[in-house]
Amino acid sequence: MLQKLKEKETALSKSEQNVLSRDKVINELRLQLPATAEREKIMAELGKQDDPEYHHAIKIAHETIANMHARLNQKEEVLKKYQRLLAKAREVIKLFAQNFFHF
Repeated sequence: MLQKLKEKETALSKSEQNVLSRDKVINELRLQLPATAEREKIMAELGKQDDPEYHHAIKIAHETIANMHARLNQKEEVLKKYQRLLAKAREVIKLFAQNFFHF
């Protein structure tokens, strides 16, 4: 029983590290995105260009940003899922420990 508890604690620790690592990546991605006002200013300046290459580049940039936002949202959902699972695992370990030490 104690061996299984240690295995669960190890798995829990690995899950926590995984969540923290993913959170760090998400925060780094957020820092790379320009502020909304700055982005709007850049887009307004680029919108003044009549060159078709600029319009194509802007379209690709918009698509890239949309895809990055979608990926970020997916990662946030995965993080929330892991946080819920982590909370459940902690509760199970807590209940297990309480029952184990009452015997």
